[in-house]
Amino acid sequence: MATVPNRKQDMITFFATRLPAWQADPAAIGLSAEQVAALGVRLQAAQDAAGVQATKQAEAKAATEASNTEAQSLRGFGGSLINVIRAFAEASDDPSVYSAAQIPAPADPTPAPAPGMPTDITAAIDNAGSIDLAFKAENAQPHTGTFFEIRRKLDTESAFTLIGTSGEKAYSDATIPAGTTSAVYTITARRGELSSGTSENIFVRFSGAGNPGVQGEAGGQQAA
Repeated sequence: MATVPNRKQDMITFFATRLPAWQADPAAIGLSAEQVAALGVRLQAAQDAAGVQATKQAEAKAATEASNTEAQSLRGFGGSLINVIRAFAEASDDPSVYSAAQIPAPADPTPAPAPGMPTDITAAIDNAGSIDLAFKAENAQPHTGTFFEIRRKLDTESAFTLIGTSGEKAYSDATIPAGTTSAVYTITARRGELSSGTSENIFVRFSGAGNPGVQGEAGGQQAA
């Protein structure tokens, strides 16, 4: 470990604390009075320079903060003027306003992609005999206008039937006819004219005669 600290301020403090003892009796430590005096001159110069640096740093920090404040003020006020220009261009239906102001015209909105296909579907049978479906889908948040079509095919049917829609990523089917042994569900996401692919078939079995595929009840249990 170095005797003299590497960090500048620590090094200045190191010599400042030792200089009085060295000045008291230079010969006792093998130094001359001239050497100790020269050290004192250099110490004072280093202390003065460090003080100037600290002052400049504080001034620079204050200047930076002032610059940032003024720049934010400019951005806010200038941005509000640009909004006024755009409102004027829209109200006058005159695109040349943008070129006169040397600002870009608003870009045409990018159409949203089709919602993602529902995945990770789970089905559970509640105590009342309803089927509670839950699922995931990318790019299908309700605020985008996405909704989900739920189709079902019972064990007595040969084709799927649309039984309802949902604005959430969940649906409860309380229309299971008595005596039904199994049901198959599919889910499709829609937004306007756009639609996702149809999900995989989800099988729900109410008795031992149900479809041997994926079971709706957690753990594949059967409802009585």
